[in-house]
Amino acid sequence: NREVVVWCGLWHKYVLQCFRVNIELFGPSRMCMVSPFMENGTILEYIIHSKLSHLEITHLLLQVAEGLEYLHDENIVHGDLRGANILVDHLGHPQLADFGLAVFAEATRGVFTTARSSGTMRWMAPELLSPQRFGMDDYRRTCASDVFAYGHVCFEQYQLHTGSAPFHEITNDAAVLLTILDGKYPSLPAGTVIPDGVLALARQCWSWEPRSRPIVQELV
Repeated sequence: NREVVVWCGLWHKYVLQCFRVNIELFGPSRMCMVSPFMENGTILEYIIHSKLSHLEITHLLLQVAEGLEYLHDENIVHGDLRGANILVDHLGHPQLADFGLAVFAEATRGVFTTARSSGTMRWMAPELLSPQRFGMDDYRRTCASDVFAYGHVCFEQYQLHTGSAPFHEITNDAAVLLTILDGKYPSLPAGTVIPDGVLALARQCWSWEPRSRPIVQELV
């Protein structure tokens, strides 16, 4: 199981730890992975319940970037980075979780490796939705597509009163796909306030061309 192989080999203060794997509890066809209980829930739930200030949210997002930097330094692409996959421990530290789409980057080419095309479309980079437009032969998640998703993670954590997903105003997935491929940014729900610096960073992460996006080391 790819998730087990990837997850059990990780060790970082902002990456959810895998304690052990159990194949006896539910039988060999249902593998059980044991991790610490995250009493604070997801990052958005924690921000809302703790009533964090903008400065505290920004610090939390910096820690998320540090966790992502660790993965990329280990040549691993997360593949499904979004608020729902970031938990918060009892100390208030983010924990990157859900490595079902995590894949090893190909060292000789820097960032590419083949991955399945599942995941949550609203957080996906345009090259994942239309690889041919970017000169790619097939669907490949990359460090650059993780950075694109990180921009959405920054964006969604300030939508405290709505908890809205990117492109919240568009209910049709096909329309969302076309909007992303048109290079449009998600809009802020009415009443949402996001610091100018965070918004500028998110827009850098949303650059159309993967090579134009910052690398995660530039975000920390």
